[in-house]
Amino acid sequence: MPSGLLRSSRRRRRRVSAALVGFGGLIDLAGALAPRWIAVLNTRELLPPSLQTSARPLLLIMGLALLLVARALLRGSRLCSSI
Repeated sequence: MPSGLLRSSRRRRRRVSAALVGFGGLIDLAGALAPRWIAVLNTRELLPPSLQTSARPLLLIMGLALLLVARALLRGSRLCSSI
């Protein structure tokens, strides 16, 4: 296989994986920043109050972390690809 085809296949895989991870991060950010009345499930019966208050900041942090991982994947970070 010519090296040009192999290189483009790696780029495509990196772009697709970065896009999927980035999309997940954007969904996390949207869920963390959305007003509470948009929530589809009424979680008051399902979750304890302490977990309800800490879920939004954790979701925001995880969304940002996923966006950073997507950026590293797109740039071809070896550490990010091995996880």
